[in-house]
Amino acid sequence: MITDNEDHMEQDHTITDPLDHYLPYDLNTLKALNTDNGESRRVYSYALYCQLGQNPELLCCAYCEFSFEDHIHWKFLSLDHVVPRNAAERLGISKDLWDSGINLVFCCRACNDYNQYSPKNPFKALPYIPEPGVSPKAFLRLRKDTFPHRLRHIIDSTRADQQCFNTLWAGNSVNDSEQG
Repeated sequence: MITDNEDHMEQDHTITDPLDHYLPYDLNTLKALNTDNGESRRVYSYALYCQLGQNPELLCCAYCEFSFEDHIHWKFLSLDHVVPRNAAERLGISKDLWDSGINLVFCCRACNDYNQYSPKNPFKALPYIPEPGVSPKAFLRLRKDTFPHRLRHIIDSTRADQQCFNTLWAGNSVNDSEQG
């Protein structure tokens, strides 16, 4: 069984890169949001929201469109570095690029968990490995190319999780109810 949300993810042509809806930005004046402090929901997610012009249409997961419409849903809010920070650091990309609004998207915790790649191979998240020390314009191209690559990974991971759930969890709850 595919839920409405997963069915929507199957139609990944309907999910667009949030960057396409961001306010105009100047690559030369971007500043890092300093996401090192671990205050995703309370501090830098709001800073990103303000930077994006407080557009409520962007307050959903970039990958599955889970809405952060109220306090309960907001608890699942996370931010994702589309080009992962460890890959960007190894490539010598400026923090003002990889930790700025053009590389950050709102996402739910589940989709952000799917994006966890091994620290030994941070480049697995990228569709290609650029030359170290990329220019801001080359970084933007890498960022735009990486989003659909990661979206495909999340769709595949979600499908595998759904199969696992149907086999292990949903199957057990049916068997338990028949025995009771």
